[in-house]
Formats: sequence, structure tokens, C-alpha cells
Amino acid sequence: MQMGKLDMAKYLIETAIKLDSTDPVFYVNMGVVYYLQKEFEKAKELFKKAIEMDPGYIEAYGNLGKLLAEEDFLEEARKYLVRAVNMGDRDPSVLITLAEVNFRLGAYSRAEELCNIMIHELDIEEKQVLEILVKSLLKQNKPLEATSYVEMLIERYWEEPEYKKYMDEIYEKTGIIESSEIKQ
Repeated sequence: MQMGKLDMAKYLIETAIKLDSTDPVFYVNMGVVYYLQKEFEKAKELFKKAIEMDPGYIEAYGNLGKLLAEEDFLEEARKYLVRAVNMGDRDPSVLITLAEVNFRLGAYSRAEELCNIMIHELDIEEKQVLEILVKSLLKQNKPLEATSYVEMLIERYWEEPEYKKYMDEIYEKTGIIESSEIKQ
């Protein structure tokens, strides 16, 4: 019988836990396996167990926060993600998830602030960060500030036409006429 990679990982982690049940790393790793298998309740239990075992284990907070965000438990997710970031977590997936959670909760200025930190201090210019920043700026009625980030999106992802909608919203909010619409 051939074991899949996740089943093999689960078997190895279970063996490690039998040898040393006091290491929270094993529980986080097992939680990740369950997460990948879409067994979210088991994953949550394991991340929480790791936090109970070691309240300073940053990765457990980040993983739990990302899982809760995926399940739309946004307030609870934000609590764990903020804790991870405040403890020093700079994992881009944690930071991006926190920015997205803030945006979805209507905390647009917090989402903007976090995106700016990722872009200007941590050199994380992933597509999702730029998208969250643009949406946050537009929600705060800051279309001119959004322009340069929309231009970055268009420049990097020009084959994806959805970014034109951001420029259209900027033109609409500022009253600027798109250059292709100017009559000669």
C-alpha cells in the first residue's frame, strides 16, 4: 500500500509525538498537515494545544490566525494574527492575512498601514499586498494615493484586465479624464 505524502508526514509526526509529547513544534506541524487535508477543527485544536504548551510560540499564533481567517472568524483571526506580528512574526502570509482581515473588517487605515510596512520596510510587493492597499486607499477616498500602486499592478500584471477597474474608479473619484478620452 502506497502512502501519500501527507499521510507519511502524519505518521512521522505521530511517531515524533510518541517520543516527545512536550514539543509544541510537533503539534503545529501536525496542525499544518490537518489544515492541508481540510480537517480544520483538528488543526485548530493542535494549534491551540501548541499555544498552551508554549505561549511564546509565534508560528502557532500565525497558523491559527490564518486558519480562522479562512473560516471567516475575522475578529478571532485578527486577535491571533496581531499577537503573532507583535511577537515578531514577519512571515509574509501572516502579514498579508492580517491586512486582508483588517480590510474585510472595515479597518481600512490599519490595512493600509500594514501594506505600507510590507512594501516600504519589508520589501514585500506581492500582488495581494498591492491589491489590498489599493482597495483600502479607495475605500478611504484617497484615489490619488492609490494611483501609483495601481500603476505598479498594471505594470507587473498588465495581462490581467481587472486592474483597469481601479484606474476607472480613480478617474471617477478625482474627475481626471483618462488620457485616451481626451479629444484632440
